[in-house]
Amino acid sequence: MVKYLFLLILFVSCTNQDLKKDTDMSDTDRKQYLILKGANQYSKGELDEALDSYDEVLKIEKTNYIALREKGIILAKKGRLKQAREYLKMALKEKSKDSYTLKNLGYLEFKEKNFQKSFDYIDKVSDNDRDYEDFFILGYYYFRKRNYTQALNNYIKVENKDFFSNKVFFDSYLTSIQMVKKSDKTVYLNKLIENSKNNKVNVLKLSKFYSTILNQPVRSIELLKGYLIERNIDKDILIALEKEYLKIGDTENSGKVRKMIENYRS
Repeated sequence: MVKYLFLLILFVSCTNQDLKKDTDMSDTDRKQYLILKGANQYSKGELDEALDSYDEVLKIEKTNYIALREKGIILAKKGRLKQAREYLKMALKEKSKDSYTLKNLGYLEFKEKNFQKSFDYIDKVSDNDRDYEDFFILGYYYFRKRNYTQALNNYIKVENKDFFSNKVFFDSYLTSIQMVKKSDKTVYLNKLIENSKNNKVNVLKLSKFYSTILNQPVRSIELLKGYLIERNIDKDILIALEKEYLKIGDTENSGKVRKMIENYRS
């Protein structure tokens, strides 16, 4: 599942000198100090302390959108999603185009499987502020709507290689490729292969896709052999490779692979 919490603002360490000056600050300076203090506490995992800091900000200015937003994020982190939603919505009311608030509301709704609401929030985030999680949410929304071309147009913008190990993302990506016309498949498949060539589960899925859906067992063999070259010998990959050699009638190589399977950790 995608993560849905961010450290949203820069933080600084609070020195003893800062603490001594706390009571001497103007309301404006104190708000800024407490916001930075809360962010610093959040970064160190001190969630309750950070909540206290943001509550102090809200005592000074109950409509401070940063404090409302950050409190909502911390509440979500603590699993208090209903309250988190309320505070994030209050923050959005104060600053309707704040990308971080929109993102976190979108992530919260996605976690709750409210996909339409999640899409509505993320769709309002400007293109320049979107990252791989946002493109996934947009793409997955279109996937569920069976608009596979639009799903792929968003999925292909995901640049985080680690995210390709996300099963929901990978499986919906591959299914979307299956549903578009043949001339459009190659570029999307190349993207999947490039980001999944060292992931055994994904390689096996791609191999099966080429063999059964595209009827290209030779390409399937290339993928499996490529994994074996790049990674350690793996029994599951060898079993799949033997089947592909048999499919094209290559008994010589299937026999060699069979011996490797029999000798695997024997």
